[in-house]
Amino acid sequence: MFKSLNRFLEQNPIEDLVNYDIKNESPWDEVNAEKAPIQKIQKYKDCNRNTSLSFDCDNSNGTCDFVDSIYKELWGWSFRNRMNLPSELYTKFNNDWDRLGSDTMNSFSTIYRQAIKINSDNKSSVKQNKHLQKFATLTHTIGNLTLVPFKIDFENDKKSFNQYRGFRGNETNKYFVYDFFDLSLKMIKENVDPQTFKEYIEIFYLQDFVNMDDNYSIKPLLKKHKPLLAQNKMSLDKPESFLPDHNDELNEYLINVNKLIMQRSNRLVNALKNKLDLHDTEATRESNQSKRKIRKFPIKVIGWSLIVMVSFVISILLLFEFAELEGIIIKNAIEQYGILAVGTEIIQNYTTSILIFFLFAFVILFVLIKISTVLFDMILDKLGRCTSCHKLFAMKKVKNHLINVADISIKKELKQKNLNGEVIGTTEQYIPGKRKTYEMIHQCKYCKEKQVSSYSQNYENV
Repeated sequence: MFKSLNRFLEQNPIEDLVNYDIKNESPWDEVNAEKAPIQKIQKYKDCNRNTSLSFDCDNSNGTCDFVDSIYKELWGWSFRNRMNLPSELYTKFNNDWDRLGSDTMNSFSTIYRQAIKINSDNKSSVKQNKHLQKFATLTHTIGNLTLVPFKIDFENDKKSFNQYRGFRGNETNKYFVYDFFDLSLKMIKENVDPQTFKEYIEIFYLQDFVNMDDNYSIKPLLKKHKPLLAQNKMSLDKPESFLPDHNDELNEYLINVNKLIMQRSNRLVNALKNKLDLHDTEATRESNQSKRKIRKFPIKVIGWSLIVMVSFVISILLLFEFAELEGIIIKNAIEQYGILAVGTEIIQNYTTSILIFFLFAFVILFVLIKISTVLFDMILDKLGRCTSCHKLFAMKKVKNHLINVADISIKKELKQKNLNGEVIGTTEQYIPGKRKTYEMIHQCKYCKEKQVSSYSQNYENV
């Protein structure tokens, strides 16, 4: 887990970003430790469903700092300031869209469910599909994450484009395309002028998903999508027809989508190289690491010197106590023989003891400093410290609202009683419930910096 692009680059060449699985940024150890791609994504989904924590690789709910840092570098967008278009994008898109949202371009869940359906007689074969295994990883790499219009028609759409294109719901859905990104691009293209669509493609490095020499026509991820993309206004009457019907179509889609994701990942890496001036990545990274070490060196030297000096003083004091227990009065010896003679004698006869006392004091002091630093930060956070201006009692809750409701199963322990009403055992039962996710926003009353967090609560259906 790196938490930010800068930390990633401190330990890896930027080229490694192409294949980096962002599920490794999750807060769950069992997800991060899993190596099998499909099992990894299943654990990721299970943890999101069955734990109180919430995490989304595309940062659509503000839980992935790693992706947030990449979006800031590329487009000046952050989840914290998501309510407005970044200044560098405002002139390009403000006539059509009032804001952007983060999204996963091509959904693994949609294709996995269809693969299970296609192979219903041999479900175990699905996890052996090499193309699907690759997609399970690539679906959460930077090449499959982007910013989309939050609402295509921000005056009339009731839900976000992200919700419409991936969730059918019970109401009329004018954008539902099972999260296929080629069809999603078609929805965007139909609702903006050609120049805006061209700028959207180029700004978000989506060139590999279109034919640039053919008026930015969209490349179909499945051959069966080609007639749909050719329509002036794409028909969404039969969305099931968008899905692959057999294994040949399934593999056709997977080969195409994996190739395009990899191509876009490389584009994004090259863009980051230009923005961060990282063309000679290995040498630059080593140089940057050296510079960081040099900048931190004086502070580290002072800190470690203080620890060593205090540890040495403590070890000498402990040695004095130890010597007096053995009947040697150090103070009297110094008065009689002088401090130099006594010091020489101590070094000759008690070197091992001094080292032991020093190491003991050093370790205890180091641990206490680390613990006190963590506790101090926790106390300051409780006192409403602003992470921007660092003032205390600054953060004030300005908003707490519901952002998502999901159907879940809740495990409940039921008591078994005999005829006398005595409890004789328990059984576990899963009952229907809902997980409500809330977004809480605090704002600094001095510098107006906003901090966004989310939390979830589970409720049984009444």
